[in-house]
Amino acid sequence: MIATNHALMGALLGLSIGSPIALPIALMSHFVLDSIPHYSDRRVKLQSQRFFVQLTLEAILCAILVLFLALQRPEYWLLAAVCAFLAVSPDFMWIPRFVRAFTHKPAPKTNNFIIRFHKGIQWFERPIGIVVEIAWLLGATTILANIV
Repeated sequence: MIATNHALMGALLGLSIGSPIALPIALMSHFVLDSIPHYSDRRVKLQSQRFFVQLTLEAILCAILVLFLALQRPEYWLLAAVCAFLAVSPDFMWIPRFVRAFTHKPAPKTNNFIIRFHKGIQWFERPIGIVVEIAWLLGATTILANIV
């Protein structure tokens, strides 16, 4: 899933649950969402300008979400923002791969359990998965708008 959808899910969990138990649930939600068919285009290279623009746009959208939460739900924004961060955080494991691709160095050979698990659950990452991403984005945004 795109980072924005992970962040929205984490924020929704934080706002809905409203207690610290939402933190590990938000983290686990990442893997649940990644097991759903979603967008990826393997033709887009990690070192390409297009990928960099996508990454930048995702970061901006996540920052807007946190700002929105702070303005609309000041009493719960911190929990929701931390849950949003935790829901996105498993994808940070790919940062070394991105940095190495961007600096034209070979990707490190990694074969630990978490990486194998994270790759394995993402059984359907294709361009057509954008339909699922958009539907999830619209649904999560609608729910968020109704609870704030």
